Amino acid sequence: MNRWLPIAAAAIAIAAGLALINPYYAGIITLIALAAILTTSVNLAGYAGVIMFAAGGLYGVGAYTYANFALKLGMPSIVSLLAAAAMATLVGLIMILASLRLQGIYFALSTLIGNLILSAIIFNVTDLTAGPRGMSAIPPPVINLPGIGEIVFNDYLQTYLVMAIAVAWIYAVWRLVNGRMGRYLEALREDEILAPTLGIDILKYRLLAFLPSAAMIGLAGGLYAGYTTAITPENFDIFVSFTILTFVNVGGRGTISGPVVAAVFLTAIVYVFDPIYLVRNLLYGSLLILVILLSPDGLMGILRDLRERLAQRRRARQAA
Repeated sequence: MNRWLPIAAAAIAIAAGLALINPYYAGIITLIALAAILTTSVNLAGYAGVIMFAAGGLYGVGAYTYANFALKLGMPSIVSLLAAAAMATLVGLIMILASLRLQGIYFALSTLIGNLILSAIIFNVTDLTAGPRGMSAIPPPVINLPGIGEIVFNDYLQTYLVMAIAVAWIYAVWRLVNGRMGRYLEALREDEILAPTLGIDILKYRLLAFLPSAAMIGLAGGLYAGYTTAITPENFDIFVSFTILTFVNVGGRGTISGPVVAAVFLTAIVYVFDPIYLVRNLLYGSLLILVILLSPDGLMGILRDLRERLAQRRRARQAA
């Protein structure tokens, strides 16, 4: 992670500058930062061996919760965003408790079913979601600071807010997985049958990985609703879940930087080049198949193999 810090700092500085001078770039950078939050969240769940197919549904839960609290109830933005995170966490907890006896691919399928149920609820519970019409005129986040007054987070300010949350979340996950809990999560991911014999509580560590992930996905949904000011069920369908999982696998599961780099790069090229946007699902699917064939560990695995080969050649030249 440390070797990525200078590159990350430079990228953040460039993104902040672009967002300040051009509203179009500010919008793209906001979407990139949201994709980084979602990808890091799904990746954290993956550290515990949980393949999360429910990101799109939880994203929608957060977005519609924020919209109802901020628009219909007129609640403060902070309360609305916290409610978005809390509601997504509650839904994630229900998913975990409903799948206690399931492992591996069966648990993943249960999250897929959960996503489909959430999509159906969003589409049909019109009193809360307005159904296919969606919701509009959603207010952006607003914060009142003593001595400063009201700050409306729109345009580049909203970009800075989402970027700051994304950076803080990525750093928090990095610290988490590189500590003792990270070793427990890795053991759980590698062998769910053996892990309990080592004193690792499967439910406890699934919750510790899944619930913070669900909370941040819900928060990202609230930020997305405040950014776009209009949402429809199509924004949170199953394809969102597959897209985020593609970012994780293309970047490289078991790493922090890989999925984030994949999310940033693939989101950027899709929104910068309009023709690619039209075939984005084909692009993501093709990349996923290509990476699986070349390196199951994703881009980080390819880079690791390349470094090892270069190191071997260097040692061979020195020995000669």
